[in-house]
Amino acid sequence: MNHIRIFKEHTSNPVNPVLANPVYLSGYIEQMGTGTTDIINHCLEYGLRKPEFHQDDDFRVVI
Repeated sequence: MNHIRIFKEHTSNPVNPVLANPVYLSGYIEQMGTGTTDIINHCLEYGLRKPEFHQDDDFRVVI
């Protein structure tokens, strides 16, 4: 995964749009594509380091 790109605004192409749409509609996310930037901003607001994003066989975030 391009780690530099994930820290900037980027488009969101959910792997499973059938699952992503109800998550959006239920209010868990404000709009598609803001999840990673929201995580980064919340970590920095709480005095934490920027999280690490890893895309291998799976996707994981290290906070």
